[in-house]
Amino acid sequence: MIKGRQITKDEMHQIATEYTMKNKWFE
Repeated sequence: MIKGRQITKDEMHQIATEYTMKNKWFE
């Protein structure tokens, strides 16, 4: 969780990629 500042588009992409990867591992 990122708090206290804006999240950049690059960060959003990185978070989304990691989230997707974790979901694939735990399916």
